[in-house]
Amino acid sequence: MQVKNILISAPGPFSVCLKECSKYINNQISLSIIIIDKTFYDKNLSKERNLRGSFSNIYFDWNKYKFLEKLTHIEIYKKVQEIERKLNYPVSKIINADRRYSFGLNCKLTQNYASPFKYIDLLRNFLRINHTLEIAFKQSKPEKCINFGSANITDILLELYANYYSINFKQIKATKISNFISSNPSGLSNEYLKCETKISNNIEKTKAIDDYILQQKHKKVVYEGSINQKKQNFLKKEINSFLNLILLIPKISNYLIKKRFMDLHVMNPFTYFILKEIIIPFRTLKMRNLIKLYSILEIKKIKKSNYLIFYPLHFEPEISLQIYGTENQNQIELIRKLSLGSPIDSKILIKEHPRSIGHRKISYYQKLLEIPKVVLCDPNIISTEIIDNSDLICIISGSIAGEALFKKKPVIFFGDSIYDGISDKMIRKVDSLKSIFESIKFLKNNFTYNENILKKRLKALLKNSERINLYTELLQKENRYSDKQLGREINLSRLAKLVSE
Repeated sequence: MQVKNILISAPGPFSVCLKECSKYINNQISLSIIIIDKTFYDKNLSKERNLRGSFSNIYFDWNKYKFLEKLTHIEIYKKVQEIERKLNYPVSKIINADRRYSFGLNCKLTQNYASPFKYIDLLRNFLRINHTLEIAFKQSKPEKCINFGSANITDILLELYANYYSINFKQIKATKISNFISSNPSGLSNEYLKCETKISNNIEKTKAIDDYILQQKHKKVVYEGSINQKKQNFLKKEINSFLNLILLIPKISNYLIKKRFMDLHVMNPFTYFILKEIIIPFRTLKMRNLIKLYSILEIKKIKKSNYLIFYPLHFEPEISLQIYGTENQNQIELIRKLSLGSPIDSKILIKEHPRSIGHRKISYYQKLLEIPKVVLCDPNIISTEIIDNSDLICIISGSIAGEALFKKKPVIFFGDSIYDGISDKMIRKVDSLKSIFESIKFLKNNFTYNENILKKRLKALLKNSERINLYTELLQKENRYSDKQLGREINLSRLAKLVSE
């Protein structure tokens, strides 16, 4: 039975895609949308005359409500508690997932755990967004809800309210296998993958999985939308820095005139310039000069007499930590726990995430080196090489688990993984010092590689998916990988299929 009313939450760029693909959706289906990015809307959508023609209802997650501004602290806490009980989900975890509120605008360029808001203001903002969701559900009366991620308060609340009202929910997101975009029943957990029993043997998807496995085994995995890291020559980099400096004054003027500091999607241009052009390069240089970083040759040397455990640092903040690894967001303490729970002959290889180079203070790495057994690897080493020379891979969450498994390396994870539950003889979840030691010992003696069950899990991941060049053609993101152009209209029609089916 086809649904008639669909409620979708979408960041700005996705709103454009939905507006365009609405022409491929049955006109008997009513689409309502909650738009998340105010700056993008003001710049690209506010003057669109036919926007209302594409959507039955349009809501904005930045709407303000006077009655909420007048609430006392006690009244705010009381309302938040009521919502928490109603949705049966910790509100603090919902807020924590939204880096705009929990970590501030600079968090993508420098590690900073300080929120720009007082806690009571965080709760007030939560109530404001929650009220928008309540209005949207009441007015649009959805039979299906859709989001494109779980990285903000609006997206998470949409899923939780859909579950509360027993409404069909789907999250549309990249599978990181070629250009397949899937429609999944949850964005807050991968548990649904364990329940997938009816798995089709679609020839095209099977071939994509085989190619993916081949990449995992022998080379770096690339997929539609993955960052195409091209080395920039020194001269070009210096020219870009100079141009950024010249453009800084008009950018700041524009920023202040339009008072865009009120929108949490826009960073102060001056702060951005200082971080990007001065602080990050300085920290990177300091790290290389003051910290001992092991080369791949040195790693191979210590491998001869040690059991090597590879832990790749996660970028912060990121969904891998904020949603799938909430209990282990302090990676220093997690690595300390791993050191305490690992065998005496272990060495723990730590590699910085490529996007985090220069983002952390030098003291962060010094604290890591104070932990026994820890070795810091040169961040320029490809992770594949470290996996090849490791005996065990430990992660919180993320795709590197698959890369390790297909290279026949055992995996321990601390958060949530798409491979959870496939086989205790390949991958195990741990949550205590005792289970770390026992899991390492078990995998060391009983690891058994089974490619068939790995393929089965990947087929479950691709069960409800379509080939769509979401990032390169629809969202038009620069420096992203794409192997074959499909054409905008084909992409839109396939996206419409995922939305409406």
